[in-house]
Amino acid sequence: MKLRSTHVIIVAVVLVLLGGLRWFNSPAQRTGRLIAKLGPPGPWEWLLILTELQDGFYSRDDIVAKLAALGQGAVPTLVQGLKEEELPNTRSYIASALGEMGPAAKDAVPALVLALEDGSWGVRANAACALGKIGSTSDGVIPALEACLDDTGPLVRMDVATALVRLGKAETGIPILMRSLKDPSRTSERAEAARRLAHLGPAAQPAIPALAEALKDEAEYARLGAAEAFAILGKPDEAVPVLIDLLRNGRELRMREYAASALGQIGPAAEAAVPALASALDTRDEDRREAAAEALGNIGPAAREAVPALSIALRNRKAGLKRTAPGLVDFDYEGADSESARKAAAVALGKIGSEAKDAIPALREALKDDSAHVRRAAADALREIRYGSGNMMSYISQVWEWWPFILPLLGYGCVGVIIWAWIRAKASVKPLPKR
Repeated sequence: MKLRSTHVIIVAVVLVLLGGLRWFNSPAQRTGRLIAKLGPPGPWEWLLILTELQDGFYSRDDIVAKLAALGQGAVPTLVQGLKEEELPNTRSYIASALGEMGPAAKDAVPALVLALEDGSWGVRANAACALGKIGSTSDGVIPALEACLDDTGPLVRMDVATALVRLGKAETGIPILMRSLKDPSRTSERAEAARRLAHLGPAAQPAIPALAEALKDEAEYARLGAAEAFAILGKPDEAVPVLIDLLRNGRELRMREYAASALGQIGPAAEAAVPALASALDTRDEDRREAAAEALGNIGPAAREAVPALSIALRNRKAGLKRTAPGLVDFDYEGADSESARKAAAVALGKIGSEAKDAIPALREALKDDSAHVRRAAADALREIRYGSGNMMSYISQVWEWWPFILPLLGYGCVGVIIWAWIRAKASVKPLPKR
């Protein structure tokens, strides 16, 4: 009996170790162990290592999110990094991460106040933004922010003004943002000021007339920013006509892509833009086709009249135009494949749902696409069109997505059961009597 119990315990321990191996070696766990190991000492190389982990390069937002996920216990470490790290980008990441922690990072407020005097405008801007998100008014936060209202960096001034509004000083912050909204010398600043005002929600009500005036701005980027602001504020009737005009007539091709993306963020309320978005699918510009398809998908069943155009986009394999950089002349990129645009078209048809039944032949054809991503999107779209999202087939598909993770666990479990049964059988066999 004692031998059998020992065997069972050994098998259980082995199964737990095998089952946890995948979790233990996940990128998130490796990152956490790496940071814990390197810790406060040294020039914070771990921030760089974060971008070099096994799964490839992380974006700035990824790095900030991973640092913020470390939680309140990492605040002293991050504060030390904010004070000692030589690279401005690293200090900027740290300030952003502290802001994402919110009130949990209140112990970092004194260091963030000092960072308002940093030599890098990016660090100053992120420190101001972090102070607004943390929400503490102690340690001279308000006077320190007010002292930065004349900062030489336009984005710093806007982040400072936004922080003041969040800390209850709307009468100080809103006028600064409105001044930036009307600055004739900086188009990008006017657009950014409009977006900042929108994200302030009800506190931005005094700026509504100025935002309405910005919809008539001569600069396309400024009109785009104002339209996005009205969309964020829940006023699509003001935003959609401006965005449709930019989508059809924008002087820069990139502007038309941005307009399509903004319409997609509005969602079903942008139904009036469906014809313009459907027309945008008939272009050699792959990025605009992708943005238009995504927007139609976000509009949903109301975009049913775009189904024929989406079906054609699903078959369009020519990438056509590719960009070298924003603002530069576009060029034909021979041999390019429009995989992302085709995938977006398939996803959009799935979101339109049963109204996209006419696209079933095109989706079946897409099941033979060279791209696995397109094939998967087409299969998902067919399921959504035929069965909808709240049915048994949808649940089965979701389980299938997790099958690569479930299968090893089932395998370990079966092996464990077999070993346990073998031990039980062996223990229950009585030896033959000796003759």
